[in-house]
Amino acid sequence: MMEFLRGWDHQLTIGFNHFFASHAWSVALAVVAADYLIFVLALAALCVIMYRAGSKMARIEALRNLVTSVIAVYSVQWVIGSLWFRFRPFVVFHAIKKLIATPVTLHSFPSGHATVAAALATVVYMYDKKWGKIAWFLAFVIAMGRVAAGVHYFSDVAVGLALGWIGTWIIVRFFKSIF
Repeated sequence: MMEFLRGWDHQLTIGFNHFFASHAWSVALAVVAADYLIFVLALAALCVIMYRAGSKMARIEALRNLVTSVIAVYSVQWVIGSLWFRFRPFVVFHAIKKLIATPVTLHSFPSGHATVAAALATVVYMYDKKWGKIAWFLAFVIAMGRVAAGVHYFSDVAVGLALGWIGTWIIVRFFKSIF
């Protein structure tokens, strides 16, 4: 069963990368999504929570939730990646076309970009459902951009998105219970 899932993950990743690496417009789209969209999401998250949080104390709490969540889930992602090292797809498969500059030495699993994007989107969703849905769409586009760029497998970004969401939810609930 695991071999079947691994093969499915590899084939989806290779196919997705080949589609996006075949046209100039799709290469540009993949590069923007994989490398730059996370900065747009981070800025948007800051703007939304600062605007929607309300009072000064609520804005401080929202900013604390955002920063703490991002740092915590990124740290957990880094530990998991260090313990369960997985080479990036462009290292394993010569058919993968790497579309962005990414060091070979960094782990692939789980995706740090997907983890952070999910953390940002989750905090936004907690303060504003409408903007949170848009933030989650951007997080998904970022994750798929990492696969399209050939630097992550689908399973890397799926686990990263789940880790960011669950970790952020736990952290925010923890802070609500102690303050």
